[in-house]
Amino acid sequence: PYALVNRAASIGHDCRIGAFSTVAPGATLASGVDVGEKAFVAAGATIVPGIRLGEGAYVGAGAAVTRDVPAWTLVAGVPAVVKKELVPQ
Repeated sequence: PYALVNRAASIGHDCRIGAFSTVAPGATLASGVDVGEKAFVAAGATIVPGIRLGEGAYVGAGAAVTRDVPAWTLVAGVPAVVKKELVPQ
């Protein structure tokens, strides 16, 4: 298994990034963030400390995530809100 972390992404200490996940350029994961398998964090998104992104979660570009994101859910905005439930793959 692998995870893709693009250049210019910032990852804080004690983060966990699940298999097959992607962190796009300019994304920031504060300390203690838990990224589930197959999750995607788009460019410029910010995840505050201690947040959990469920399996297959998708964080839109520029979003500010201040609450846990359920599995297979798309969030976007500042602060991030649920925009759509996704189909598990």
